[in-house]
Amino acid sequence: MRWWLLKPISGLLAFSIGLASFINGNLVMRLGMRKLCNWAMFGWMFFSLILTALCLLNEGIPPFWQFVSVLFGAFFCIGILFGNVNSMAMQPLGKMAGLGAAIIGSLSSLFSVPTAVLVGSFIHDTLTPIAVGFVVFGGLSLAFYWFAEHDSVLAKASD
Repeated sequence: MRWWLLKPISGLLAFSIGLASFINGNLVMRLGMRKLCNWAMFGWMFFSLILTALCLLNEGIPPFWQFVSVLFGAFFCIGILFGNVNSMAMQPLGKMAGLGAAIIGSLSSLFSVPTAVLVGSFIHDTLTPIAVGFVVFGGLSLAFYWFAEHDSVLAKASD
């Protein structure tokens, strides 16, 4: 492994999130937040499943270029989700959106740190635990998002 490549590749993966945020501004106006989030959630699951398959087919360590390519797509989807899901969560708060942002940020940290520690405890010599963690917790996120959206649609229909 050429260690000097890690910085440019990390930058490339961070660029995918930034690119998603940049493109998000135009797509939200055309497609709407909900449709964009639906596509990004399913895209995240798609890339997570591809990464898991690559890990299982390559004894836990896929070829580096495949790993980075899949992560680029997955991080792009995460970049779309970051702002939009937070915005949808704060929509009903109105004038209290600042307080809502603080609570959402705190809860995000409260759940993400133990989750990362849990997944990290399984990592020894392969990337498979990361890929499986992406699938499992991405699936949980998709389920929570789906139920939250479903309840939101039902609430609007009953008004």
